[in-house]
Amino acid sequence: MANVGRARDPFGEPADGNDSPSSGELGQERERRGHLACRGPTIPPLGARMRGDDVPAECVEFQLGERLPDDGGGRFSGPRARELPLRGEWDSRDACAAPAGRLADEEELGVGVLPEVVTKTGAPQLGSSALAVEVERRPDACGREAIHKLPHLHGVTMLMAVKARIGVAAALCFGVCTAAAHAAAPPQGYQSDAAFAASYASHHVTSVEATAQQVSCYAPEVLYTAALTTAVGFTDPGATRCPGATTGEDVGPYAQQDVRNPPMLVKDHSESDLHVDPTNERHLIGVSKWFVNAEGYNHLTGFYESFDGGASWPQQGHIPGYEGWTDNSDPAGAFDPWGNFYVVELAYMFDYTPAGTHNFLSPQVNPGLSRMVLGIAVRPRDATTARTWLTARGGQPDFISTTPFSGLPTFDKQWIAIDTNKASKHFGRVYVSWAIGSANADEGESGGNAYRANVTQSAPLAIYESYADARPDGTHTNSGFGDNGSLPHIAPDGTVWMETSSFRGGGEGVFTPSLTSSRNGGVDWTPRRVIARHLPSEYDNTTFRSAFGEAFGVGTHKLRGHYPLYLAYENGPAGPVRLYLTASFDGGAHWRRPIVVNDSRSSAEALQPGLAVAPNGTVVVTFYDRRLACPTRDSAEAKGAGLGFDLVQAFGRSNYCMNTAVQLYRPGLKPIGHNIRMSPHTWDPQLNAARYVCICSPASFIGDYFGVDARGGYAYTSSVSTYNEGARNPLFDQQQDVARLKIP
Repeated sequence: MANVGRARDPFGEPADGNDSPSSGELGQERERRGHLACRGPTIPPLGARMRGDDVPAECVEFQLGERLPDDGGGRFSGPRARELPLRGEWDSRDACAAPAGRLADEEELGVGVLPEVVTKTGAPQLGSSALAVEVERRPDACGREAIHKLPHLHGVTMLMAVKARIGVAAALCFGVCTAAAHAAAPPQGYQSDAAFAASYASHHVTSVEATAQQVSCYAPEVLYTAALTTAVGFTDPGATRCPGATTGEDVGPYAQQDVRNPPMLVKDHSESDLHVDPTNERHLIGVSKWFVNAEGYNHLTGFYESFDGGASWPQQGHIPGYEGWTDNSDPAGAFDPWGNFYVVELAYMFDYTPAGTHNFLSPQVNPGLSRMVLGIAVRPRDATTARTWLTARGGQPDFISTTPFSGLPTFDKQWIAIDTNKASKHFGRVYVSWAIGSANADEGESGGNAYRANVTQSAPLAIYESYADARPDGTHTNSGFGDNGSLPHIAPDGTVWMETSSFRGGGEGVFTPSLTSSRNGGVDWTPRRVIARHLPSEYDNTTFRSAFGEAFGVGTHKLRGHYPLYLAYENGPAGPVRLYLTASFDGGAHWRRPIVVNDSRSSAEALQPGLAVAPNGTVVVTFYDRRLACPTRDSAEAKGAGLGFDLVQAFGRSNYCMNTAVQLYRPGLKPIGHNIRMSPHTWDPQLNAARYVCICSPASFIGDYFGVDARGGYAYTSSVSTYNEGARNPLFDQQQDVARLKIP
């Protein structure tokens, strides 16, 4: 395991003068924590075009096959000559006008756009089924296409190092697809930037940087110490020895590890999920990626827990039981009806080349364990310490599915939902879904895996769903294996609704969401029906990657005899990304014409939607908003945001810095007021942003989604901030800022 950019003991000597920050306060904070920085590889300037051979990224295939929807006369054609794709070259006209004879706010489902999804028999485990999606062809994603042209690639957190002939499309089926709407005003009308900026205070939003309240440490399986410098926005670079954890968690060594690395300080926290306990509205748990080295994309899953409605977060730390793998990824959790909290873990192996790229599923890392596992960790309702998690069942690790040592499939983007509806026939049932793909499809390795046949290049891409029944004591029955590229949600009558998506054309083509449901607890599923389609876009100005771009939810009260279904999504075919929201009030048969969510008059982007439905039926749509300009030079806000450490020097720049926002709707999608700011401060997404491809690539990461929930009369968000709030984040690390808004 290489130590990129460092030739001596990373903890034995101070950094040289060239690595010291320009701020005396920053240097003092590093010294206080015993932090040492070193130089990494030369990084291209921000925004510079990268040649194909500049990107030692992994070759990943990512087209999901479908028959292309009718594009209304070529509106979804490729970019015109001399224009880059995904930068606003397409016509912004309505991509899906309402069919003749139908209401203007409805849209009939397309039929036959995707191959019909059929229920298949999975491995001989309890309650498992597979939904097939055809894999059409293999693009050239390496050597000839630069990483900035792969914005929607999501192959196991972008770490899959697989050969050009290898298909991993299953891991990439997670963009949502709906119809593009006219670039019309949102139904609530436009809002001035000044009004949005003031809305945090005027709506009495409260927030706290939850993950900055404790010091967390763990000993990683793979110790990666390479670092970048403040010259590229890393004010807290590399790996830092643990200065002493305050969480009470086990900092290692761990029984499942085959090494004895020292405990390292957790610095950054991005990509989150957040939930309110249905048995106690004052009890919240969030989960996120827990980074000890952002440059190396080196992280486990961590949690943070509040017992006072989000005011304080005394319990937090990494989630134990999966420390034997290099990374734990894609945080997702849910409460059961008795207040136990379930987290589904995606744990996998990789190590590093001398250049800093990732050897995905490396056989050199902890060879006694599976290369990748999906597993469960349960925090019992009465847990009082950071170590109190259940990670075994029947004396064995609580795995849902595993990848053999040298065989596949590989997994990605798992989700979890639990039926907490007392009237449901499947009260307490736990559903897990994920995508599954092949990384060595042509090498004949089965590894004894029962669903291997479903994921080869010549066979359909498999989307799996798994279920088990939870028990009040935090244990559960046996489970099958799961489903991804999918979002499962449960209606009050126990119906499980699952939205999945597919795309084609190298991430430059149409995204197509579809819907399926189960009324018998996940045993049988209806054929998938297409919702609509949309075109994605890259994000402007910065290097963090474009993400899933969609969110799905189910209403809590019937309208017109059905529980409403809601879909929020990004769309940016003709310019900066905007957010849209659509709904079905007849069980998915028809969908309303999408409405615009973000209400800025400017061309600034809105991205990464989240969606929750409160018990009273209020629809909560959240997103990152870039309408407010970065703070001006020499202002207190600019100092708090650390803008002086951003190589772009983005003082006063538009469509660059970030805030979190929310828009509330009545169940029938009547907006409640305007967008509301959930961030107390505007923050810089470039600072300490993880390098998910390689330390040598500027492509960066703030998460592919962030947490939202609504219960007890409040809407909550858990999103990234690098702002130094109250002097608790002096090195401008990625922290999870949890905000609370009272629902009218």
